Amino acid sequence: MSIKSQFKKFYKIWLEPPGVRKWRERSREPDQQKYWNGQPVTAPPLEATYFRNLGLEGLTITRRDDSRACALVTGGASFPIPELQLGDSVQIAVTADRWNVDSSVQFSIEGQTTRHVSLHEGRWLDVRLPGPSGSEILRIETSEPLWVSYPRVVRKRNVTPESKPRHVIVMVLDGLARRRFSDRHPTDPERSVTPNLDRFFADGFDAPLGFSSSEWTLPTTASFFTGQYASRHRMVHPTLPMAYQPGQKLLAECFQEAGYHTLGFSVGNRLTPAFGSNRGFDRFIYHWALEGRSTFDYDPSVWINEIIGHLDTHRSDATFTYVHFPDTHPAWNLPPLTRAFNLARRGDSTGHDLDRLEYSELGREQGEQMLLLRLHEFDRAIESLLRYIKLNLPEDTLVALTADHGTPWPDFHDKHTRDCPPLNEFRTGTFIRMKGPGVMNQVCTSPVSPNLDLMPTLLSLAGIGMPGATDGKNLFGPDASRSYVISESIYRGIYEVAVSDAQQQWIKRFPIDEKTFKITGPALFQGGFPSGCNDYSAPKISENPAFDQVIAEHIRSVGLVSDQDSVSV
Repeated sequence: MSIKSQFKKFYKIWLEPPGVRKWRERSREPDQQKYWNGQPVTAPPLEATYFRNLGLEGLTITRRDDSRACALVTGGASFPIPELQLGDSVQIAVTADRWNVDSSVQFSIEGQTTRHVSLHEGRWLDVRLPGPSGSEILRIETSEPLWVSYPRVVRKRNVTPESKPRHVIVMVLDGLARRRFSDRHPTDPERSVTPNLDRFFADGFDAPLGFSSSEWTLPTTASFFTGQYASRHRMVHPTLPMAYQPGQKLLAECFQEAGYHTLGFSVGNRLTPAFGSNRGFDRFIYHWALEGRSTFDYDPSVWINEIIGHLDTHRSDATFTYVHFPDTHPAWNLPPLTRAFNLARRGDSTGHDLDRLEYSELGREQGEQMLLLRLHEFDRAIESLLRYIKLNLPEDTLVALTADHGTPWPDFHDKHTRDCPPLNEFRTGTFIRMKGPGVMNQVCTSPVSPNLDLMPTLLSLAGIGMPGATDGKNLFGPDASRSYVISESIYRGIYEVAVSDAQQQWIKRFPIDEKTFKITGPALFQGGFPSGCNDYSAPKISENPAFDQVIAEHIRSVGLVSDQDSVSV
């Protein structure tokens, strides 16, 4: 750490007046997507249109870190619902900004009525109301202005096609490199670091040779949701406002429109309603990892219990759950050595002083051990969910486990420089495991692109049509096999593209205009690295004409250059 950095840190801790600190922290956060802290945002397209047709404004309102699309009702309103069948009910949520002792709200469906009093201000109240067969209107009468969520019909019987999954769960482990599943427990070498996950997926589908579509969370998550390369969805910039393209159907929206009850979880500040990441989710739970940006700090046991509750509540219906677990992402507080123990659990629960660990000659070894222990802790926590599925919904539940990207921890490399390609194997090497209805029991030996392949695979297994073009493949389709995977990095004026297979990566880098998404000049870097390489200080392979041609064709196909451009790729 430089003298300037040490002084800056000393000033912030010991010299800065509290009033100045409060002003500085407040001035940098309120309106930026990156620092979203729960303020209302526009409702997703489906709900916004629904409320607009009723003459209401649709907003996404957050209460205790639980975000839902809703509208403000004053006095009363009638909400159209899909026609109810025998045994069906309607589920809705309400929240009040002000509620008095004599305030009340009444819900009615053709003679079926329930009345509620004593609402907690600033909390959601979930209400489920049965109705006669053929009912199409839910009537709400309230004595106080009330935020009312988008109503959902709860079916009493399976609404999914035969042999298709009724419950779909996607578990994303943030920043987990694929090789971690081959590690042994750091204090018990005879034991796997993930015994529960290994046991659950033992008779499922395993694709260990995965390469992420990009190297960090914003673009890789957008690829999960769209099935598209970063150059197509364009959710890439670290500071500019980002939004999904209008009219584009995201993964959760496809499941929501097919009748699935949808639930999303995030702790990443690049995966929030401020980016539109809540599109398609009935509920979107966001827990910031550090104090002050959300009501509750992240706790994996809370999330796991929420997932089990979601499955149990809708066990006779259909659900889709996307949960982005942060536990395995290396910490960001003191790079590079301390990027080993994540988020609010940085060192405190291990007894390590990470400020000092950075300077220790044993820092790397202790950091790696903490990362493995964190992965093992997650594996132990997730066992309750896996057990619930096995005992209650074993034939109906599809579970996919993957990572958004590999590890950004450069100290896994023997030699690391600032010019190290972002798309190196450590940062892109991922995996995908799946188990459930329609999933083959096999090990896939060809390369896969989990970020791109997840959407077409899940929609195919669920019998839902793709809403548009995709760059991914259905992993169980006739053309699933690949000979290579393409990854992209678009960051601060540089476009990097990598072609990867089981033997090597071929990487090129170009200048790019991030406003027009066009390459503006010839290659700034090109070179190759063998699989398993630890030294990225200089290319180890000087040419690869075949992959050079793949890159040229890819760049033209995604529109980064046109046939009329003079730029050579």
